[in-house]
Amino acid sequence: MTTGQPPQTPPPPACVNHPHAPGFVRCQRCGSPICGDCMIEAPVGFQCPGCVTTASKRMRATRPSLRSVAQASRAIVVIIGINVAVWVAIALTGGDTSSVASVLGLNLLSLCDLPGATYVGVEPALCAAEGGFYSPGTADFALWKLLTSGFTHISIIHLGFNMVVLWLIGPQLNHYFGTARFVGLYLVSILAGSLLSLWASPDNTFGVGASGGLFGLLGALLVVSLLRGGDVRRILLLLGVNAVFTVWGAGVISWQAHLGGFVGGCLATYGLLKMDGRPPRAAHLWLLGVGAVCVVGALARGFVA
Repeated sequence: MTTGQPPQTPPPPACVNHPHAPGFVRCQRCGSPICGDCMIEAPVGFQCPGCVTTASKRMRATRPSLRSVAQASRAIVVIIGINVAVWVAIALTGGDTSSVASVLGLNLLSLCDLPGATYVGVEPALCAAEGGFYSPGTADFALWKLLTSGFTHISIIHLGFNMVVLWLIGPQLNHYFGTARFVGLYLVSILAGSLLSLWASPDNTFGVGASGGLFGLLGALLVVSLLRGGDVRRILLLLGVNAVFTVWGAGVISWQAHLGGFVGGCLATYGLLKMDGRPPRAAHLWLLGVGAVCVVGALARGFVA
């Protein structure tokens, strides 16, 4: 048992905004003491007026304006323009029999185009002797086809459908990531789609179209929504509709390019999001690394052809 004066309770700190008023509560964001007049209810606890104002400004700053979306669409316009220009070149040089399509489309083994027929795996000298047009495959180190096939369309319907989808889903991701990373993401998705097409398709398959890149963008939207707490229902619905079309069009539509592009887009986006706060160079190196893996995988496929 002790005797003496009871311990004194220290007075509460003064409110950060009203020095003459006691601050019995601390702001959940900055920790400053605030009085009853400054207490603004938050999802957890209370916040001070300054933190609430700052958060509101940040939210307004992150909302894409019409001008910012229009600027983000410039890269989409360029990509669409390249696809249209390639289609025009193919249409003017024979359509289905166009040598431009043979040079840009994806094929593992070499092609020899003769009037009325195309032969696979023919040597260049033999093709030339028969008067045919020779086009090497990725097994012959024609690695540009991994990318150029994603900008090549023969059918105007195929081109139109893919470009409409790109116009609908591209600007949001362009605005979110910035032009350089968005273009890198799109190209990596095309490479990943080409890679799975080479490994999972018959050796004599010839493929064209932007579907691998588009499925990569769909995968990117899904990953961003999952990691940033967005609504994934519309994205899942869009993926489901495209999956149905892929299955329904089996034999004409390459599920390999769709799946490969989707996986590549998801992987590339996951890395980009995990690098938030790091220098832009780190994100660019990540995309280059994923793309390099796709190219090496394509080279490996050529050696086992």
